[in-house]
Amino acid sequence: LETAYEAKFSVLDMDVAKKARGASKATGPINEAEQKRQAELMKQASIAVQSALGEQASATGRRVFFARHGERMDRVFPAWTRLSYTELGNYKPYDMNMPISMVPRQNGVNDFYDDPPITELGYFVSQLIGRGAKLNCINFDIVYCSPALRCVQSAHGMLKAFTKT
Repeated sequence: LETAYEAKFSVLDMDVAKKARGASKATGPINEAEQKRQAELMKQASIAVQSALGEQASATGRRVFFARHGERMDRVFPAWTRLSYTELGNYKPYDMNMPISMVPRQNGVNDFYDDPPITELGYFVSQLIGRGAKLNCINFDIVYCSPALRCVQSAHGMLKAFTKT
C-alpha cells in the first residue's frame, strides 16, 4: 500500500544535522516527478473514499464516522517510561506535550509498555475532531471503541464537544 506522504513523528532520536536519504526517509515529495506521483495517489484515494461513502449512504441511510487514536506517547517519546518515572514510581513529565498527571494502572508503569496513553497534542486534536463533527451536525447514537487506553482517551476527547449526551 502506497501512501501520499511519509512523516516522522519524533525527532528525539534523529540526528537532524544529517540529511535524509531516499524517498522513504523524506517527509514529503522530493522532486517534481515525485510530487506528481503523490498528487495522483491523493486523487485516487479521494475518489475511492467518495465513491465508498456514496454507496454506503444511499444503501443504508446510516453514516459511520471512523477515527483513529491520537498521537501515542511511546511514538513521540520512545523512552518516556524510563525518563518520566522516578525510582519510587512517581510520574514527572519532562516535556509540555506529556500529560500533567498519569492514569493510575494496576501494575504501575509496566502496564504502559503495551498500552501507552496519548500526548497532550493527541488529546487536543481529538477534541478538535469532536468540535468539527459537532459544527458539521454530525451526531453520534452509538460509540464503539477499542479498550486500549489511547483509544478510550481519544474517544473521550472527541465526545467532550457533545456535553449533553
